[in-house]
Amino acid sequence: MINNLIEIDSDENFNEENYQEIIQVYEILKKIIIDKNVHLLCESYRELITTRKYYSSILDDIELKQDEIPFDEIDSLSISLINKIGNFNSDSEIRRIFNLCKFWFEKFDQLEDENIFENLKEQLIGLSKNENPQIFELGINNYLIFDKYFSAEQNNTLLNNYISLITPLSGLDNSNKIKTIITQRKNNLTLENRATLLNRLANDLNTIDGLNNEECYTFWIAILNSLIDKFEEGELDLLIKPNNPQNILNPSFPSADIRIRNKYCSIISGNFKKISSQKQNEYFELFRVYLTTNTKENSEYSINNIFPLRDFLINTTFSSTALPLFVNQLSVDIEPLIKLKNVKIVFSRIDLLSEVQINTTLEIFANYCNHEPDESAKFLMNFWVNIPVPILFSILRNLLPTKIFRDIKLLDAVIENINTDFENLEKEDFLGYITQREIDLKNTEEERDLYSKIIKRINSQLSSDFKDELRKLKIAEIKTESDIDLC
Repeated sequence: MINNLIEIDSDENFNEENYQEIIQVYEILKKIIIDKNVHLLCESYRELITTRKYYSSILDDIELKQDEIPFDEIDSLSISLINKIGNFNSDSEIRRIFNLCKFWFEKFDQLEDENIFENLKEQLIGLSKNENPQIFELGINNYLIFDKYFSAEQNNTLLNNYISLITPLSGLDNSNKIKTIITQRKNNLTLENRATLLNRLANDLNTIDGLNNEECYTFWIAILNSLIDKFEEGELDLLIKPNNPQNILNPSFPSADIRIRNKYCSIISGNFKKISSQKQNEYFELFRVYLTTNTKENSEYSINNIFPLRDFLINTTFSSTALPLFVNQLSVDIEPLIKLKNVKIVFSRIDLLSEVQINTTLEIFANYCNHEPDESAKFLMNFWVNIPVPILFSILRNLLPTKIFRDIKLLDAVIENINTDFENLEKEDFLGYITQREIDLKNTEEERDLYSKIIKRINSQLSSDFKDELRKLKIAEIKTESDIDLC
C-alpha cells in the first residue's frame, strides 16, 4: 500500500481520484495496524516523507506524535526529515522539520548516528545559497541553534561557507545576517575561519570602491572590532602585503589618494599589537618612499600614520635607517601640530641621534611647543635631561603665554628640575647661569615672575659671599648705565 502511494505520488500525471482512494485506504490501514506499532509507524514516516504531496500530512502526524517517538528511531527518522529540506522552497515546511529536530535533540542527550549532523550541515550549506531571504535567514537562525551539536570540523566548514558569502559591497542584508553568526559564535571560529575572514576583509578594503563605500567599510570595522580579542599575534599579518602592487598602501597602486590610504592605515594602526614584528617592519617600510619626497602631503601622511605607532619603532630595522628621513621632515613646511608629532617620532629613537640631530629637533620643538602646551609640557619633563639649557629656557619662554604653568604641580616640578640642574653646576658657573637666566626671562611679567621663583628656590645654595658679590655686581651695573636721566 505504501509503495502504491509513493508510486502514484511520484507520477506528475497521476489520477487525482485514484490518488485519494489510495490515501483513504492507507489511512484506514494506518489507524488499524500501523499506529499500534511505533516502529512500523516510524518506518512509514521515513518512506512517505519522500512524497511530493503527501509529505505534509506525514509532517502533521509526526508533529502530533513527536513526544512518542522512541530514542532508537530518532536517528534514522531525523536523517529522513533533514534530507527532505532541500526539496522545499517554502520556509514553513523547513521550519517544521527544524523544530522537530530541535525537540528531539534537546530531549535526548546524545544521538548515536553522526550522519545526522553531517546531513544537517550539508542542508544548512544548501539553505545559505537559497535566494529566498526567508529561507536564507531560517538557515542562519538554525545554525545558531544546532551549532553546539556539530563537530569542530563541521563548524569550521559551515563558518567558512558563510564567510565566503559576505558581500557588503553588493548589499548588506545577507552580510549582516552572517555577521550575527560570526559575532555571536566567535568562539567557534578556527584559525582557518579567521584567516578566511581577514582575506575577505582585505579583498574588499584593498579597493578604492571598498574604502569609499562607507557601509562596506563600517561593516568590516565592526566585525574586526568585535573579534579582535580572538586574533592571536601574527594573524593580522594578512592585512599587510607590502610587495604586492595591488596593495592599496603600495605607492604604485593606481588612483589611490592619501585620504583613501589613511582609512586602510587606521585599520592597521588600531590593531598593531596583533601584527608580528616582521610585518610591523614591512608596514613601516611602505612609508619610506613617501618620506623621501619631502612634500607636504607625503610628509604629513607618513608622520600622521607612524606617530601612533612610534613606540613600536624600537623593534624595527626601519627606524635605524629611516631616522634621518624623519629629521629631514623638520624642514618641510607642514602643519605645526604635525611637526610636533614628528619631533616625538624622532625622539622615540633618541638613542640613535647625534648631538646635532638632537639639538636641531629640539629647536623645532621650542618654536612650535606652544601649539600643543599640554603634550609639550609632558615631552619637556620626559626629556629634560636631554635638553641643552639654552633650548630649555627657549621652550619655557614659549610655553609661558599658554598659561600651562597655572598647573601648580607642573610649575613646582619645573622649578625643582631647575634647582637640581643648578645643584650639579660647579660653583664658578653659578654667576654665569644666573646672569644668563635673567637675560632669558626679562621681557614679560610672566618671564620675570618665573625668574623670581627660580632665584627664590636656588637661594639656599648661594653662600653669603656669593650673594654679596652678586649684589655689588648689580649695583655696578646700575651705576654704569649711561642713559639714566635723573632730571
